[in-house]
Amino acid sequence: MISPVQVRSGLSLLAAGATIQIAESRSGGAMLVTGMVQPITLLLVLMSQRGVDPTHSTNLVLGVVLTSFWSSTVWGASGILRRDRRQGTLIRTLLGTRDPLLMLVGRTLGASVFSIATVTVATCGTLILMHVTITVNDWVGVVVGFFLTVIGGIGMGLLLCPLFVVSRYALHISSALMYPIIIFGGLLVPIDALPNFLRWIPLLINLHWIKQFLASSVSSSNGTDWASAGIAMALTVGCGLLGALVFRTKLVGATQRGDLDLA
Repeated sequence: MISPVQVRSGLSLLAAGATIQIAESRSGGAMLVTGMVQPITLLLVLMSQRGVDPTHSTNLVLGVVLTSFWSSTVWGASGILRRDRRQGTLIRTLLGTRDPLLMLVGRTLGASVFSIATVTVATCGTLILMHVTITVNDWVGVVVGFFLTVIGGIGMGLLLCPLFVVSRYALHISSALMYPIIIFGGLLVPIDALPNFLRWIPLLINLHWIKQFLASSVSSSNGTDWASAGIAMALTVGCGLLGALVFRTKLVGATQRGDLDLA
Protein backbone atom coordinates (compact mmCIF):
# COMPACT_ATOMS: atom_id res chain seq x y z
CA MET A 1 0.00 0.00 0.00
CA ILE A 2 1.30 3.43 -0.95
CA SER A 3 1.71 5.77 2.02
CA PRO A 4 0.92 9.51 1.97
CA VAL A 5 4.64 10.20 2.33
CA GLN A 6 5.38 8.23 -0.85
CA VAL A 7 2.61 10.09 -2.68
CA ARG A 8 4.02 13.47 -1.62
CA SER A 9 7.52 12.36 -2.56
CA GLY A 10 6.32 11.20 -5.99
CA LEU A 11 4.43 14.42 -6.66
CA SER A 12 7.47 16.44 -5.57
CA LEU A 13 9.66 14.47 -7.97
CA LEU A 14 7.17 15.02 -10.82
CA ALA A 15 7.06 18.75 -10.09
CA ALA A 16 10.85 18.97 -9.94
CA GLY A 17 11.25 17.12 -13.24
CA ALA A 18 8.63 19.30 -14.94
CA THR A 19 10.21 22.50 -13.64
CA ILE A 20 13.66 21.46 -14.84
CA GLN A 21 12.38 20.57 -18.30
CA ILE A 22 10.38 23.78 -18.72
CA ALA A 23 13.49 25.79 -17.87
CA GLU A 24 15.54 23.79 -20.39
CA SER A 25 12.83 24.13 -23.04
CA ARG A 26 12.78 27.91 -22.66
CA SER A 27 16.47 28.04 -23.49
CA GLY A 28 16.19 25.67 -26.46
CA GLY A 29 15.79 27.20 -29.91
CA ALA A 30 14.21 24.13 -31.54
CA MET A 31 11.28 24.08 -29.09
CA LEU A 32 10.58 27.76 -29.66
CA VAL A 33 10.70 27.32 -33.45
CA THR A 34 8.26 24.40 -33.45
CA GLY A 35 6.09 25.95 -30.74
CA MET A 36 5.95 29.54 -32.00
CA VAL A 37 7.26 30.01 -35.53
CA GLN A 38 5.70 26.87 -37.03
CA PRO A 39 2.07 27.47 -35.98
CA ILE A 40 2.24 31.14 -36.98
CA THR A 41 3.62 30.26 -40.41
CA LEU A 42 1.13 27.45 -41.03
CA LEU A 43 -1.82 29.62 -40.01
CA LEU A 44 -0.74 32.51 -42.22
CA VAL A 45 -0.45 30.17 -45.20
CA LEU A 46 -3.53 28.00 -44.65
CA MET A 47 -5.97 30.60 -43.33
CA SER A 48 -5.17 33.10 -46.09
CA GLN A 49 -6.91 30.90 -48.66
CA ARG A 50 -10.16 32.26 -50.02
CA GLY A 51 -13.45 30.59 -49.38
CA VAL A 52 -12.49 28.79 -46.15
CA ASP A 53 -15.77 27.98 -44.39
CA PRO A 54 -16.01 28.04 -40.55
CA THR A 55 -16.01 24.25 -40.16
CA HIS A 56 -12.96 23.87 -42.38
CA SER A 57 -11.17 26.72 -40.60
CA THR A 58 -11.76 24.99 -37.26
CA ASN A 59 -10.23 21.78 -38.61
CA LEU A 60 -7.29 23.75 -39.99
CA VAL A 61 -6.63 25.49 -36.68
CA LEU A 62 -6.83 22.24 -34.72
CA GLY A 63 -4.59 20.56 -37.28
CA VAL A 64 -2.01 23.33 -36.96
CA VAL A 65 -2.10 23.18 -33.15
CA LEU A 66 -1.65 19.41 -33.00
CA THR A 67 0.95 19.38 -35.79
CA SER A 68 3.06 21.96 -33.99
CA PHE A 69 2.54 20.16 -30.69
CA TRP A 70 3.74 16.90 -32.25
CA SER A 71 6.82 18.60 -33.70
CA SER A 72 7.61 20.14 -30.32
CA THR A 73 7.08 16.78 -28.62
CA VAL A 74 9.52 15.05 -30.96
CA TRP A 75 12.23 17.64 -30.43
CA GLY A 76 11.54 17.92 -26.71
CA ALA A 77 11.54 14.16 -26.12
CA SER A 78 14.65 13.68 -28.22
CA GLY A 79 16.54 16.20 -26.12
CA ILE A 80 15.70 15.03 -22.60
CA LEU A 81 18.02 12.03 -22.21
CA ARG A 82 20.40 12.98 -25.03
CA ARG A 83 21.14 16.21 -23.18
CA ASP A 84 21.86 14.21 -20.02
CA ARG A 85 24.26 11.99 -21.94
CA ARG A 86 26.01 14.99 -23.49
CA GLN A 87 26.38 16.65 -20.09
CA GLY A 88 27.59 13.44 -18.44
CA THR A 89 24.62 13.12 -16.07
CA LEU A 90 22.78 10.24 -17.76
CA ILE A 91 24.08 7.56 -15.39
CA ARG A 92 22.90 9.63 -12.41
CA THR A 93 19.48 9.98 -14.04
CA LEU A 94 19.18 6.25 -14.70
CA LEU A 95 20.74 4.87 -11.50
CA GLY A 96 20.07 7.63 -8.98
CA THR A 97 18.35 7.21 -5.65
CA ARG A 98 15.10 8.60 -7.05
CA ASP A 99 12.89 6.57 -9.38
CA PRO A 100 14.29 7.34 -12.87
CA LEU A 101 10.98 6.54 -14.58
CA LEU A 102 9.07 8.93 -12.36
CA MET A 103 11.63 11.66 -13.04
CA LEU A 104 11.31 11.00 -16.79
CA VAL A 105 7.51 11.27 -16.54
CA GLY A 106 7.93 14.62 -14.80
CA ARG A 107 10.31 15.89 -17.47
CA THR A 108 8.06 14.76 -20.32
CA LEU A 109 5.18 16.46 -18.49
CA GLY A 110 7.19 19.69 -18.43
CA ALA A 111 8.03 19.39 -22.14
CA SER A 112 4.39 18.66 -22.97
CA VAL A 113 3.03 21.59 -20.93
CA PHE A 114 5.60 23.97 -22.42
CA SER A 115 4.80 22.78 -25.94
CA ILE A 116 1.03 23.13 -25.71
CA ALA A 117 1.36 26.51 -23.93
CA THR A 118 3.63 28.04 -26.58
CA VAL A 119 1.59 26.61 -29.45
CA THR A 120 -1.68 27.86 -27.94
CA VAL A 121 -0.33 31.36 -27.31
CA ALA A 122 1.10 31.59 -30.84
CA THR A 123 -2.14 30.28 -32.38
CA CYS A 124 -4.46 32.57 -30.41
CA GLY A 125 -2.31 35.61 -31.10
CA THR A 126 -2.21 34.88 -34.82
CA LEU A 127 -5.97 34.30 -35.03
CA ILE A 128 -6.63 37.60 -33.23
CA LEU A 129 -4.37 39.51 -35.63
CA MET A 130 -6.05 37.78 -38.60
CA HIS A 131 -9.53 38.63 -37.21
CA VAL A 132 -10.54 34.96 -37.26
CA THR A 133 -13.28 34.02 -34.80
CA ILE A 134 -13.98 30.45 -33.69
CA THR A 135 -17.13 29.72 -31.70
CA VAL A 136 -16.83 27.01 -29.05
CA ASN A 137 -19.86 24.84 -28.33
CA ASP A 138 -18.50 22.87 -25.37
CA TRP A 139 -15.79 24.48 -23.26
CA VAL A 140 -15.64 21.45 -20.95
CA GLY A 141 -14.82 19.29 -23.95
CA VAL A 142 -12.11 21.73 -25.07
CA VAL A 143 -10.50 21.71 -21.62
CA VAL A 144 -10.62 17.90 -21.55
CA GLY A 145 -9.19 17.84 -25.06
CA PHE A 146 -6.19 19.96 -24.08
CA PHE A 147 -5.71 17.78 -21.01
CA LEU A 148 -5.70 14.74 -23.29
CA THR A 149 -3.16 16.50 -25.50
CA VAL A 150 -0.80 17.04 -22.57
CA ILE A 151 -1.24 13.45 -21.38
CA GLY A 152 -0.76 12.28 -24.96
CA GLY A 153 2.52 14.19 -25.06
CA ILE A 154 3.66 12.36 -21.94
CA GLY A 155 2.79 8.98 -23.45
CA MET A 156 4.54 9.74 -26.74
CA GLY A 157 7.49 11.26 -24.89
CA LEU A 158 7.95 8.14 -22.78
CA LEU A 159 7.97 6.07 -25.95
CA LEU A 160 10.38 8.35 -27.82
CA CYS A 161 12.92 9.19 -25.09
CA PRO A 162 14.54 5.74 -24.79
CA LEU A 163 14.71 5.32 -28.57
CA PHE A 164 16.79 8.45 -28.97
CA VAL A 165 19.37 7.20 -26.48
CA VAL A 166 19.52 3.57 -27.59
CA SER A 167 20.06 4.55 -31.23
CA ARG A 168 22.98 6.57 -32.56
CA TYR A 169 20.74 7.91 -35.34
CA ALA A 170 18.49 10.07 -33.16
CA LEU A 171 18.19 12.97 -35.58
CA HIS A 172 17.29 10.66 -38.44
CA ILE A 173 14.71 8.93 -36.28
CA SER A 174 13.14 12.28 -35.34
CA SER A 175 12.75 13.23 -39.00
CA ALA A 176 11.43 9.78 -39.87
CA LEU A 177 8.82 9.95 -37.11
CA MET A 178 7.72 13.56 -37.44
CA TYR A 179 6.35 13.81 -40.96
CA PRO A 180 4.56 10.44 -41.31
CA ILE A 181 2.46 11.27 -38.24
CA ILE A 182 1.62 14.69 -39.70
CA ILE A 183 0.71 13.20 -43.09
CA PHE A 184 -1.02 9.98 -42.06
CA GLY A 185 -2.45 11.16 -38.75
CA GLY A 186 -5.18 13.24 -40.35
CA LEU A 187 -3.82 16.43 -38.77
CA LEU A 188 -3.39 18.60 -41.88
CA VAL A 189 -4.11 16.08 -44.65
CA PRO A 190 -7.76 14.89 -44.59
CA ILE A 191 -8.13 11.14 -44.21
CA ASP A 192 -10.31 11.11 -47.34
CA ALA A 193 -7.26 12.29 -49.29
CA LEU A 194 -5.30 9.17 -48.32
CA PRO A 195 -5.40 6.02 -50.46
CA ASN A 196 -7.93 3.50 -49.19
CA PHE A 197 -5.26 1.01 -48.15
CA LEU A 198 -3.65 3.62 -45.85
CA ARG A 199 -6.75 4.92 -44.08
CA TRP A 200 -6.34 2.51 -41.17
CA ILE A 201 -3.11 4.21 -40.05
CA PRO A 202 -4.78 7.28 -38.43
CA LEU A 203 -6.86 4.92 -36.27
CA LEU A 204 -3.65 3.95 -34.43
CA ILE A 205 -2.54 7.53 -33.73
CA ASN A 206 -3.84 9.23 -30.59
CA LEU A 207 -3.53 12.73 -32.06
CA HIS A 208 -6.08 11.81 -34.73
CA TRP A 209 -8.65 10.94 -32.07
CA ILE A 210 -7.76 14.01 -30.00
CA LYS A 211 -8.36 16.20 -33.04
CA GLN A 212 -11.68 14.49 -33.72
CA PHE A 213 -12.71 14.99 -30.10
CA LEU A 214 -11.69 18.67 -30.08
CA ALA A 215 -13.44 19.31 -33.39
CA SER A 216 -16.67 17.88 -31.99
CA SER A 217 -16.30 20.03 -28.86
CA VAL A 218 -15.75 23.20 -30.86
CA SER A 219 -18.17 23.07 -33.75
CA SER A 220 -20.10 19.81 -34.03
CA SER A 221 -23.89 20.07 -34.01
CA ASN A 222 -24.11 16.40 -32.98
CA GLY A 223 -22.55 16.91 -29.55
CA THR A 224 -19.14 16.12 -28.12
CA ASP A 225 -17.61 12.85 -29.30
CA TRP A 226 -16.57 11.35 -25.97
CA ALA A 227 -15.87 8.00 -27.59
CA SER A 228 -12.93 9.57 -29.44
CA ALA A 229 -11.61 10.85 -26.10
CA GLY A 230 -11.72 7.34 -24.69
CA ILE A 231 -9.89 5.87 -27.68
CA ALA A 232 -7.25 8.63 -27.51
CA MET A 233 -6.71 7.93 -23.81
CA ALA A 234 -6.39 4.19 -24.43
CA LEU A 235 -3.78 4.72 -27.16
CA THR A 236 -1.91 7.17 -24.92
CA VAL A 237 -1.82 4.67 -22.05
CA GLY A 238 -0.54 2.04 -24.47
CA CYS A 239 2.27 4.36 -25.62
CA GLY A 240 3.18 5.16 -22.04
CA LEU A 241 3.26 1.53 -20.91
CA LEU A 242 5.36 0.50 -23.90
CA GLY A 243 7.73 3.41 -23.31
CA ALA A 244 8.06 2.52 -19.61
CA LEU A 245 8.83 -1.09 -20.57
CA VAL A 246 11.52 -0.01 -23.04
CA PHE A 247 12.95 2.41 -20.49
CA ARG A 248 13.18 -0.23 -17.76
CA THR A 249 14.52 -3.04 -19.92
CA LYS A 250 16.69 -1.25 -22.47
CA LEU A 251 18.07 1.76 -20.62
CA VAL A 252 18.14 1.02 -16.89
CA GLY A 253 18.92 -2.67 -17.49
CA ALA A 254 21.64 -1.91 -20.03
CA THR A 255 23.20 0.66 -17.70
CA GLN A 256 23.31 -1.85 -14.85
CA ARG A 257 24.95 -4.41 -17.13
CA GLY A 258 27.37 -1.82 -18.53
CA ASP A 259 26.08 -2.28 -22.11
CA LEU A 260 24.90 1.30 -22.68
CA ASP A 261 27.15 3.90 -24.26
CA LEU A 262 26.96 6.84 -21.86
CA ALA A 263 29.39 9.05 -23.74
